Amino acid sequence: MIFTFFHGALLGILLSIFVGPIFFVLIRTSINDGFKNALFMILGIFLSDLGCIFLCYMGLVQAFADPAYKKWILLGGGIILTVTGFITFLSKKEINQNKMDTGGVRSVGLLIKGFLFNVTTPTVLLFWIGAVGFAVSSYQGDRNMVIIYFVGTLFTVLSIDVLKAYLASKIRNWFTPKVMHLINKITGAGILIFGIIMLVRVYLNR
Repeated sequence: MIFTFFHGALLGILLSIFVGPIFFVLIRTSINDGFKNALFMILGIFLSDLGCIFLCYMGLVQAFADPAYKKWILLGGGIILTVTGFITFLSKKEINQNKMDTGGVRSVGLLIKGFLFNVTTPTVLLFWIGAVGFAVSSYQGDRNMVIIYFVGTLFTVLSIDVLKAYLASKIRNWFTPKVMHLINKITGAGILIFGIIMLVRVYLNR
């Protein structure tokens, strides 16, 4: 179980170091509205991720029990993760921090904003579809193991997001375009590996 938890934590680390729009929204919220208010946005992001995982799991775990669908679930999840990782690895798009504005909304408003901003980012749902497919296949649909896996993932993401917000005023200056490109390459490579593993499983079980 401990190995499963840390296996999930690895996925959480990959997701947490991804430099996307939500990263800058969180950093600006912490700087403009304070660390305590940023925690509400973090909670909104957390609830959004939890909801995505639950919906993906409920849809995939039942289909995974049928051998006829198992191959297609693995194939689809593998393709999603592989493409996401490949695009992230090659991405050179620079994110304009000045356009990421929270509008001065506080507390519950920030929670809702974090939830909606995260869940409406297209890559988020696609990422969780692939991640849930990977977890379900790795643990053969064992619900307890899948839960432990994603507890590790979400705990890691939540912890790192809190750390990001706390250190926002200090780490913001570190993230130059060159550093962001390097981080995206590392993250993309990690996600790409997860996707390739799923595709290899499809090939080996054909």
